[in-house]
Amino acid sequence: MIDHDYSRRSLLKQAGAAVTALIPTMAAAHAVCKPPFPAAAKDTADRRVRETWWVSADPHVGYPEYDEYLRTSVQDVNHIESDYAIVLGDIFEDDRSFLPQFLEEIGGLKHDWTYVLGNHDYDRKSERNSGAPILPVNYFSRQIGCVRIIALSDEMLEYQSHVTELGRNQDRWFKDVLDDAPDVPTIIMTHHCPLTGRRSVSAFEEWLADDIERYNIVLWIVGHAHRWAIDEDLEGFGFDRIKVASLCRKHGDTRPCESALLTIEAGQDRARITMRFRNHLRREWIKVLGREAYELEVKA
Repeated sequence: MIDHDYSRRSLLKQAGAAVTALIPTMAAAHAVCKPPFPAAAKDTADRRVRETWWVSADPHVGYPEYDEYLRTSVQDVNHIESDYAIVLGDIFEDDRSFLPQFLEEIGGLKHDWTYVLGNHDYDRKSERNSGAPILPVNYFSRQIGCVRIIALSDEMLEYQSHVTELGRNQDRWFKDVLDDAPDVPTIIMTHHCPLTGRRSVSAFEEWLADDIERYNIVLWIVGHAHRWAIDEDLEGFGFDRIKVASLCRKHGDTRPCESALLTIEAGQDRARITMRFRNHLRREWIKVLGREAYELEVKA
C-alpha cells in the first residue's frame, strides 16, 4: 500500500508548476491515499470522541460558476465548528486542467480534507484526453469510537457508468476490512448510490450483494443525484441512505451550494450520528424533506 500526504498544505504546494508532471504519475499508479486525520485512528477507538465532518458532493470544477459556489461554500464552512471534510466525487468536469483551481479553492478550508472519485473525475475533455483519474484513486477506513467510516472511489471501468465500480485491489481491500470486523457499526461513503432499484449493490463484486446482510452497515452517504434524499431501511437491507445535494448548479439544480455537516459522538459501545443540512449561499441551516436533522443511534 502506497502512502501519500494529501493534506491541504501539501497538495497546494504541489499544485503549481509541478502539477502537470505529478498527476499523470500518481494517476497511473492508482495509489491508495491514507488521508491525515485530526486525531490518530488508534487513539479514538477506546475513548469518547466527537468529530464533525463537512460532507459535500459534486462541485464539478470546470463547469460555469463552479469557482463562486465552491469558494462561497468553503468560506461558510470556515465559520462552522468542524474537524475534517470529504468531497463525495464529481470534483471535476472531466478535465484535469482544472486541478490547480480546485486545490486553490478547497485549500481555503481551515482544516484538512479528503475525497472519493466519481464518474466525472477522469480526464476526458482536456487536450491530453488520457482517461486517467485526475486525482489518485482514494479509499480508506477510519475508526471514530465504536463507529467505522469506509470511503470508496469509483474507478470507472466503463465510461459514464452510473454505479460505483471498484477495481480488483480496492474491492479486495473493502472485503478484507469488512470481514476483519463485520459487527462494527459502519458508515460507507461513495459517489454513486449503492442500489439501483434492484436487489444488487452497484458494480461491486458479487460477494457484497450476496453477503451484505452479514455486515453492520448502518448508513450509506452518497452524492451524484444533485438532490437531497433520505431513505430509511433501504430496500430492506437494514441501513439508511442519504443523498447529499450538489455544490454546483447543473442539470437544472435550483439550489446550489448545499451540503451537510456530519457529527459522530461515539464511545466504546454506542454512538449518536447526526447530520445537519446547510445552504452556503444564505449561510443558514435548512430543512431537508421536512427534517431539521437526520439522527441515528447505534450500538456496537
